Amino acid sequence: MDSDMFIHYRMKKLKEQLDTKREATKRFQKTDEGVQPDKVEVLEGHVEFLSLMCRSLLEVLIENKMCTMDGLADLMKRLDMLDGRADGGLETQVLKDEMQGNTPDETPS
Repeated sequence: MDSDMFIHYRMKKLKEQLDTKREATKRFQKTDEGVQPDKVEVLEGHVEFLSLMCRSLLEVLIENKMCTMDGLADLMKRLDMLDGRADGGLETQVLKDEMQGNTPDETPS
C-alpha cells in the first residue's frame, strides 16, 4: 500500500474513532430523565477525546516526517517548565497568557 493510501486509511480510521468519542461525549451531556452526569465522568470523556485528538495529530506529523517521537519528547520537556514546574503538565493559564501576548514575566499575579 503506498503512503498516500495508508495515510488516507489511517485518517479514515482515526475519524471513525473521533466520531465514536464524540458520541460518547454527547451521551454524557444528554442523559435520560434530565439527570446530570457526574462532572468527573464528563471531564474524563473530554480528556480522552483530547488525548485521541493529540495522538491523531502526532500520527499525521510523524507519518509526514514533520517530527519524531524523540523530538516531541524533548520539546515537551522544554515546554513543561513554562509554568515553573517540571511536573508533566502545563497550566492552561500559560497558554492563555501567551495568546494575549504576555510573557511569563508580564503575567499579572
